[in-house]
This record gives sequence, structure tokens and C-alpha cells, in this order.
Amino acid sequence: MIKKTLITIFFCILLINIVSAEELTLLDTEYIAGETLQAYVTNTSISTSQISLLDNSSNLVSISPLISEYRDEQYLIYFNLASDLTEGNYKLIAKSMEANFTVSTSTSALQIKPGIIILDENEESFKLELTLVGDPITVQISSSSSDISPRRSALSFTTEETKNLYSDYTYSSIESDSTISLTYGTNSYSIPIIYTGEVPLVEETVNETIEETNITIEEEVIVEEIEEIIEALSFLTTKEKAEIPLESEGSYSGYLNFINNLEESIFNLEFSLTGNLEEIIELNVTTLEEIKGGETLSQYIWVNKEESNKTGEFIGELVLSNELYSTSLSIEVTIAEEETEEIIEEEEEIVAQEPIVINEEDLYFPEQDEGVSGTTVLGIIMIIILLGIFILIFIKMRQKEEKKFNQYIQETKRK
Repeated sequence: MIKKTLITIFFCILLINIVSAEELTLLDTEYIAGETLQAYVTNTSISTSQISLLDNSSNLVSISPLISEYRDEQYLIYFNLASDLTEGNYKLIAKSMEANFTVSTSTSALQIKPGIIILDENEESFKLELTLVGDPITVQISSSSSDISPRRSALSFTTEETKNLYSDYTYSSIESDSTISLTYGTNSYSIPIIYTGEVPLVEETVNETIEETNITIEEEVIVEEIEEIIEALSFLTTKEKAEIPLESEGSYSGYLNFINNLEESIFNLEFSLTGNLEEIIELNVTTLEEIKGGETLSQYIWVNKEESNKTGEFIGELVLSNELYSTSLSIEVTIAEEETEEIIEEEEEIVAQEPIVINEEDLYFPEQDEGVSGTTVLGIIMIIILLGIFILIFIKMRQKEEKKFNQYIQETKRK
């Protein structure tokens, strides 16, 4: 009996230690100098004074860690690695816990702030601050949950540039944690999105009828209706992606319409181009002070305006956004290389060029007024002037003839 009791106590103590074991977990084990390191600390409390970083020679490396507690005794640590950090192995220490990782160097590194997002049931959006250290890059953005909607699918950065990434959500439709992924080149971030509410349970009504050994169970499942989220801004195109094929040294231009789907005005909007579209597309305006509720406006764009001899593919997005709202249109411009062909005297079949995906109602040219041309008007004016001159000459000649006739009569009388 005593032996069984001791065994039971031993296993209870072992189970308690397993359940409450402190853990330090890195979100990644390979980082670039200048990037933001992220790590979980669970089953314990922690402060910034208990966090340190050592290099391969056990020398202390200066860091400025930040801590976010997202659940009881569950924390996320994050801090920026120095951009001049040497390549090698490093050790993160949190209290008595340790985690190893490697650092390499690159021409570009992306920093994030904060390193974790904790959703607020009283809010409908959140902001991530992204900063580039090094050469220009384009960051691809995606969400693991359809209930979390980043306003941009891609962001392009110039050297040392900082941009804000806004994401929208409906708290009532979220049931679990998720992530937002940021990818540039071969590097990526996974930013935890923490849902702090309780996971909703399916309501059931169970009626049991017991007849001998037969049991009947009826379940009533309550289905929640999810309201459709209206996009504040949108481009008025027939397809989600605009494909524009051009011949060498060809050009294209026209209007692109966009609409404010809200009932209220949206202010301080900016147009931008991602990817390498800036090399081939020119916009008429880059800022817009206001678009009223329900209003439709137009942006005039030029594709290869200078009719340069650039060739290849130019891919990215035309983005219209401010701090609260955003919409984008994917654009792919393909300029074919000029081919030298021998002149053939025989008749050749003429193949029509494929139409551009942006239709007339999406991207159109301003109509020219039909009327009398300038040359015709000038000709009419010259004819009128000549007629006037002839009339004046005719009148002068008649006046002279009448005068001579009167003089002749007077001279006759005198005689």
C-alpha cells in the first residue's frame, strides 16, 4: 500500500514538472544581421533584465528587447539585431533558458514592429511598422486566416524607408490564433496574430429517448451569418489583373476609373506602383486630397510613354491607399523583342493583335469633337476677305464712272 502511494506521488510530481516546464522557443533559427528576432517564453514570468545575447565567444552583445504578454505566463520577446553583426553562431538567454541561432549577412534586411499582434475586440484594424535596412526590396504579404485582411498584398521599399502595413479584421468572426507572413527574397517573417477571446462552442439541443437499448440523439446546430465586408475603394475593371502586351517601342495610355464605395468622403490618398512597374508606367497624379462618398474618379496612365526600346516583363500593382483604406490592381506589361524578318512578296495572312485586357469601359481615350477642321475654317475666311475686296473695287469703279458722266453733261451745257 505504501509502495503504491509513493509511486503515485512520484508520478504526480513528474507530471507537474512536465506541465509547468519553462520554455524558450525561437520563431526562426536563421537570421540576417539587421532583422528582428522573435522568441516565445512560456510557463514563467520574465523581464527585460533577464534577457541577454552572447556571441560565439560568449561575449555580451548589446540588445534592446521588448516583451509582450499575450496570455498568462506566455510572452513574446522581440528585438532588432545590429546591422553590423558579424556572421556566426549566437545564444539567446532568458532567465536560465537558452536557445541557439545563426546570423548571416545580406544587402537587405527587414525590421518589424511589433513582433506580435494581440487583437482587440473594440478595434477593426491593426498596424505593423516595417523598416528596410539596406538595398531596395519588394515584400510579399499574406495571411493564414481569411478573417485577417492585409490592405496590401505587396510593399516596395527604397533604401532606409519605413512603411506602415494596415490589416482589417472582424473580431466576432475570429475563432483562433493566426499569422501574417512577410516574404522578401529567400527570407520571411511569421508574425503571430493572437485571438484573446474564448473559442465559440457549437450550441446543441439534445433530446434523448431511451427505449430498452435504443438511444436517439437529435442535434440542432446554430449557424452564424457572417456579414459581407464592403471594400472601401476599388478599381472599376472587368478583371482582377490587367495584362498589357506591347510591341517593341510601342506605347499605351488612357483613363482608369476607381470608386469610393463608402457613404462618406475618404481623404489624403496616394497612388503608388510596386515591383518594377515604375520603369514603364507613368501616372498623371500621385496624390488625391478627397474622394466623396459614392464618387467615381479617373487616373490617367501612360505605358512606355517615351516609346523606349525596353523589352521584357514589368509586373507589380497600382495601389491607391491612405492610413485607413487601400485597394490595388495587379498589372503585367509584356514588351516583345523586335524581330527582324525577311520581306516576302507573296500575300501574307494578317493576324489581329490580341486585345488588351483593360476594356474600353475600363481604360479609354478621351473622344475628339467632330466638327469643321481648322484648315476649312481658314479657307472660308480667305474667301470672304477676297469677296469683300472685289466688292470694294467694284464700288470705287462705279463712283468714278458716274463722276465722269456728270462732268460730260456739264461740259455739253456750257457749249
